[in-house]
Amino acid sequence: MFYTYVPNTIKTRKRTTPAQLEILEGVFVTDKKPNAPRRKELAKRLKMSPREVQVWFQNRRAKEKK
Repeated sequence: MFYTYVPNTIKTRKRTTPAQLEILEGVFVTDKKPNAPRRKELAKRLKMSPREVQVWFQNRRAKEKK
């Protein structure tokens, strides 16, 4: 899956829906660093990319540190 660059276009930020957020927060309680297969399964279930799931967990761990 490669990103195709289109010049002069504005990227919009993808927000997590409340339903996705509820599932992600639920998993975060039990597993703060999910492994690749778990992230892949979550991504499929939430209709997100595994990278988006990974970044969400990364950001959530940073938020918890504060």
